[in-house]
Amino acid sequence: MTEEYYLNNILKDVHKYLSNQPDLEIVSGNNFPIFIEGTLSLNDDQGVFDRYCVRIELSEFFPDRAPKVFETAGRIPHHIDRHVFADGHACLTVWPVWLARAEDRSFHSVMDGPIRNFFLSQTIFEQSGHWPFGEYAHGYDGMLQAICEFLGIDPPDFHIAAQVSLLLWKWPKGHHRCGCGSGKPFRNCHRPLLTEVQQKTSRAHLREILELLVQIKKFREAPPASG
Repeated sequence: MTEEYYLNNILKDVHKYLSNQPDLEIVSGNNFPIFIEGTLSLNDDQGVFDRYCVRIELSEFFPDRAPKVFETAGRIPHHIDRHVFADGHACLTVWPVWLARAEDRSFHSVMDGPIRNFFLSQTIFEQSGHWPFGEYAHGYDGMLQAICEFLGIDPPDFHIAAQVSLLLWKWPKGHHRCGCGSGKPFRNCHRPLLTEVQQKTSRAHLREILELLVQIKKFREAPPASG
């Protein structure tokens, strides 16, 4: 698949979605990155209930890499407590986990999923002071929470997450003890869940989850900053 072919297919998907968002437009789409700007409308059965000025950037690695999404009118503070990084782009979700769960990774699905949920949660937070979908911790702790939830591990535990993730690569015999520490045979514990994960998730996305765990390990083992 050539880059031009891939670009044209992404643009077709974008144009199809934007037909229902008349205040959004592609401002640069001759090559990657694709830039989309304008006003995003949040709709329900009663019609439009909120609007956000946005810029959305799609790289040549989309959807394997998250789009960069910016609220451009200064409505949302650039603060991690509002799920916005210092440079202004939104923290949509733990992307490799979303990819592993998503059955549809099209632009339409991304807009109606992580992007809509981000702005909807901002609207509800403004009105109530509470996040509607729950909230992961910030940074690596939040990544670990998302991975553990994906793997059926509660409460979040780095060691158990690492052990269970490795089972996805080196499939043990059913009578072996499960890596989660329950003491149960693998076949009677995490194997059904991990079988489903393997069937739905590409090796590339599983590898990204393992790489996130490696990053978390390095972060946890790094000496504290001096000063």
